[in-house]
Amino acid sequence: MLRGTTNYLLGAALLSFAFTGVMATAADLKDVPATVMEKVSPAEARGGDVITVQGQSLDAAHLKAVYLSDRKDQVEVEILVQTPTHLTFKLPKVAPGRWHIAILLVRDDMFLEEPVFVLVLPDKG
Repeated sequence: MLRGTTNYLLGAALLSFAFTGVMATAADLKDVPATVMEKVSPAEARGGDVITVQGQSLDAAHLKAVYLSDRKDQVEVEILVQTPTHLTFKLPKVAPGRWHIAILLVRDDMFLEEPVFVLVLPDKG
């Protein structure tokens, strides 16, 4: 067998092994439902208001905690109701501005910032 052919076959075998390992990892994660936040209502609120988030896998089996994040600070919120498709929490008193909703997952204690946010309005004065 030619030397170049041997290197080619060895390289193909290693790539096949590498891709098989990646696929096995993906298959393991396929059985774990993804936690997804899709909609926040109301989109604008003041401290003390109740916020509802709609999505998937929002129950206590998947989420340990929920936070507001302005990319500098994280503030844990008080969860009032938690189901697989809905989550309600009381908006704490935070500075006005755009606050993303972040979560702490039960699995692996992963902290993720979700693609949804609430615009916190100044207190009425």
